[in-house]
Amino acid sequence: MLEVKDCKPLNKKAVSSLILEFVNRKSHSKGTKKTYQKQLKKFFNYCSAKKLQKPRRKDILEFLESLIYQGKTANYINNLLTVLKNFFRYLDFIKRYEDITKMIDRIKSDKGHKREALHPHQFQKIMKYMPMSEHEILFRNFAILNTLGRTGIRRNGLRELKVKHLFQKEGSDQKQNWYLLVKLKGHQVADHEVLLTEKTLKPIQDYLKLKKSNKPEDYLFSTESGKGLNVDFISRLFKQSARRVGIDSPKITCHSLRHMFATIAKANNMAMEDISDVLGHAETSTTSDIYAHRGEQSKNKVLNSVDEVLG
Repeated sequence: MLEVKDCKPLNKKAVSSLILEFVNRKSHSKGTKKTYQKQLKKFFNYCSAKKLQKPRRKDILEFLESLIYQGKTANYINNLLTVLKNFFRYLDFIKRYEDITKMIDRIKSDKGHKREALHPHQFQKIMKYMPMSEHEILFRNFAILNTLGRTGIRRNGLRELKVKHLFQKEGSDQKQNWYLLVKLKGHQVADHEVLLTEKTLKPIQDYLKLKKSNKPEDYLFSTESGKGLNVDFISRLFKQSARRVGIDSPKITCHSLRHMFATIAKANNMAMEDISDVLGHAETSTTSDIYAHRGEQSKNKVLNSVDEVLG
């Protein structure tokens, strides 16, 4: 068993090399790699200021305490701690340094989850009062929020969709079904198939009839000039649409649509594994913790259960 006293020092050169080795060991997206590097450097900059080349468990704890003192949120600290845990487990695995993060628990938040699930009747009200006319942008806006609510996909996954990612193929029910091929958080390519119900598909098809260009490499949801949408625009679109019907809580955000999807499916007694698979979570525990790889039939049941509630 590795012990700190027997390990080589983690000097600046060694740390840089090990961090690079750590982030490149899996096919993470560039954004994820950059985030991991940034978070790990925070800790090692702290160590450098303290002149620590052989940090111990107590140093991790003192670093976390310094973040609390700075007023960092529990979510921020826990995300950073997760990366530190994964990094030191990796160092322990390659027999380079002792895992000094063992038995260090996540920070508990008294506030609970910051964002709330949107209630189905609130979603119905938002969609009912969205301005509609024979205009490409209005059809696009309706299709965006409708797709987010009825599939549970993330804003980033939606904004990166191309026209080619909307496709048709024969499902396990021997019918020709429509799908979206979504890029999941942390993935480099779009590889997650999302089955579309009729109520999700039709608004997208109505929008595409008015869209000026539908070449395979064009963004599925775009500006009138064909450029991709910014995630902040999608967030603003949701908030403006919610405010239009009197919903103006800081706890209700665009991500509340994803919470709503999972909450409805869980309330309808759908298996947690099936909900997790539809949402594209790497682990079932992610869905269980926040919202309380199965076959296509099971995933279809989840989507249909949400569709029935949303009307």
